[in-house]
Amino acid sequence: MTQTSPRSIYGLEHTNVLFITLDCCRYDTFEAAHLPHLKSISAGVPAYTHGTYTLPAHMSFFMGYLPVATTSEEPYLNPAVRQLWRLDSGRPRSLETVGVKLSGATILEGYKRLGFQTIGAGGVRWFRNPTLRSLFDTFLFYGPAEETSVFAPREHDSFALNHQSEILRHILPNQNFFLFINCLETHVPYDTGDKVVSAKYRDIMRRSKSLWGCKAPANELSQVRPEELRLLHDLQKSALETVDKRIGALLDKLPRPLLLVVTGDHGECFGEDGLWGHGIPRPKVMEVPLIVSILRK
Repeated sequence: MTQTSPRSIYGLEHTNVLFITLDCCRYDTFEAAHLPHLKSISAGVPAYTHGTYTLPAHMSFFMGYLPVATTSEEPYLNPAVRQLWRLDSGRPRSLETVGVKLSGATILEGYKRLGFQTIGAGGVRWFRNPTLRSLFDTFLFYGPAEETSVFAPREHDSFALNHQSEILRHILPNQNFFLFINCLETHVPYDTGDKVVSAKYRDIMRRSKSLWGCKAPANELSQVRPEELRLLHDLQKSALETVDKRIGALLDKLPRPLLLVVTGDHGECFGEDGLWGHGIPRPKVMEVPLIVSILRK
């Protein structure tokens, strides 16, 4: 059923959407990395996510709550200025303060009611779970097999952005789309399927396995030091630079205008407080990059 009541005064109810999550990517990774494609669109801002791991972060996103850039005065980055997506089930807000008002249980259902096709692709193991997958008309899972260790090297085909032709074949002509992609590259072990992680970094991860997920500080494990964990941050930066190239290729294939949202679902500790990983609230777990931009060319 297509909605006929006003949904936006900004024209966004007719604008295709590309929503990308950079799994585990913290803000300073984005800030330090060489990202010619993404940074030509926006420098990105630091924002604070609502979840410390994949499921709560994405469920919050799909309810219309993106990470919050508290220091920004820009609409959509700071929802106090203008929230990008707002469900009718929430407290009433005027159209001037919302990018698109949507009806339904989630923003995916809201876009479906506007006549959009909703297509998802990813990613990390949580996207094998029907809680997330079932929100989409079509969901294409690319990632390691369920039984594979989270630290195992990943193949080229494990990443959604390496399946662009297959994903785009699911976009029907003459119909608006909401395309969501979860990027696995920036998740441990921070490889991209294109190049082998060096022996030095593999050794650090091997000795640190019992710490990952912020399970214990490094000073409780004599085999690894916090400064070694900080070296792993370089791997995430390198992985994000590969993601940038893949996103650039995807953007070249999508029509305009296009609402582009890029964010981390949560960040990652790399030795701060002696910790590695995510899953508990720590400053570097909660701070992620955020881009919201309308591409017209």
